[in-house]
Amino acid sequence: MNRKLTILLVLIMFILTGCPLITINSIDNGSFVVPEYLPGKWTQLDKNGKKVDNYVIRPITKNKKGIVQCNKIYKKNQDTTLDYKIIMSEIESKVYINLYSPFPDNANEEDVSNNSVLYGYYIYEFRRVSDREFTLSGIKANSLKKDATQYEIIDFLKRNKDNQDIYDPNDFCRFKKL
Repeated sequence: MNRKLTILLVLIMFILTGCPLITINSIDNGSFVVPEYLPGKWTQLDKNGKKVDNYVIRPITKNKKGIVQCNKIYKKNQDTTLDYKIIMSEIESKVYINLYSPFPDNANEEDVSNNSVLYGYYIYEFRRVSDREFTLSGIKANSLKKDATQYEIIDFLKRNKDNQDIYDPNDFCRFKKL
């Protein structure tokens, strides 16, 4: 039940703040080496600098470059059981994350066929501000079709590497290390 509630809350958050691009394929399998400063506890800040939520980020294994897991901390120093897989990719000197949202257990075929179920890889540009701060900028929804191939996603990102219009100004997150 807790997992379903968490997924519902995440979906509501995306609806209220704008939903970034989502595809059923990731950009790649993790072409960016996870920086040493990234694992740890982070707080998400809103546009006014107020705390939104706390998260913990950790490598999945030492052998999987470019892949980490993240989960929201609901209570002081307590992790949730719902882990988010994050794949870090580097395209044309820019770093992107593919935040994997699992297929909801309660989705029906009609919702899936008309794309009202938001599952797959949300794509954000990752920018390091310092070893204690980073930002995520969501790419505008519907910039690519949901079933875009890895090649189509990479081609889109390469063609638009200098185009700031592909980012949704309402889907910007800032994180500071705790």
